[in-house]
Amino acid sequence: MPEPPDTSDVEEDEPFNNAGNQPLQPTSTRSMYALTRREMARGIANRFVHSRTYILLYLGMAALSVTTVVLSLQDGCPGLPFYVLEVIINSSMILEVSVRFIAFGRQFWRSPFNVFDLMLTVFCATTLLVLAFAGCGATSKEEELLDTLLLIARNVLQFGRLASVMRQCASCGSLFR
Repeated sequence: MPEPPDTSDVEEDEPFNNAGNQPLQPTSTRSMYALTRREMARGIANRFVHSRTYILLYLGMAALSVTTVVLSLQDGCPGLPFYVLEVIINSSMILEVSVRFIAFGRQFWRSPFNVFDLMLTVFCATTLLVLAFAGCGATSKEEELLDTLLLIARNVLQFGRLASVMRQCASCGSLFR
């Protein structure tokens, strides 16, 4: 009868030393109560959407929007500060709508305010592109008037949205205390 091989130098928990020929079970270090990355992102986004910081962000965007209207009316041609502020405002709006989309998931589409904000964001980005590519000096008075009307329309829509956000916000009454 042949002798069994010497296994005294082999550890028992090595995967290749499966003497009992039993299937190895992977051990999970994750609890069944742990959150997925998607759930964590949704939780963080929900916290942000229902915070004072969110309202302050919206107020800041409104103030910057008014500043851009003043800058566009002040000079014949908008300068670099105007475009920098416009990029900041548009980036903030895109970020804000994206955060709400993450926070609400499929519920995002059920609110008319969210759909309105998405359309407003597209409108604002389009306005920025029109203003950036229209050039200055070579435009007619009609084009300058259109640019100003687009900015004013955007600001009216933004202030309407700000008013609805402030109305829905339960903690806004204590925001300025």
